[in-house]
Amino acid sequence: MIQKEHSILLWLQKHRTETGNRFWWFVTKLGYSKMWFPICALLTLLPIGNACRIQLWSALLIQALLVHVILKKGCKRQRPFEACPEIIPVGKRPKDRSFPSGHTCITFMTAFIFLTHAPALGVILLVVASMIAFSRMYLGAHYPTDVLGGFIIAILIYYGTSFII
Repeated sequence: MIQKEHSILLWLQKHRTETGNRFWWFVTKLGYSKMWFPICALLTLLPIGNACRIQLWSALLIQALLVHVILKKGCKRQRPFEACPEIIPVGKRPKDRSFPSGHTCITFMTAFIFLTHAPALGVILLVVASMIAFSRMYLGAHYPTDVLGGFIIAILIYYGTSFII
């Protein structure tokens, strides 16, 4: 499986362009957790209702703990560029572990929450989340299964926090 994932990332790398690199680097920056806490703070100023606010902040806290404290440290999966020297990342090399993709998890989780509470905004966030997920592979920062793992965890957190509201 890992060889297949290396092949996918090497194929993406082979088809990179300078313009694509700049574009996908900009997109990936939108997925930083440090960005999503202020973004979510601004989103909660919208007339979305307390149920959405409670679910969003609960999900953000659970995501931070689960992904960055438990899973990344527990799984200890190397980044693709660490495991396969032929993979050359674009931009700054992440220093934490690879699984799961935190960018993918936080953006899809937020999109799912807004699909429930503010569908028009949720659709926009779903498009942004999809682009961010792709950017993580394009840039050589994550394996496809890291991105898939982040997506699945986002679904689980979304459904888990649906019960608290």
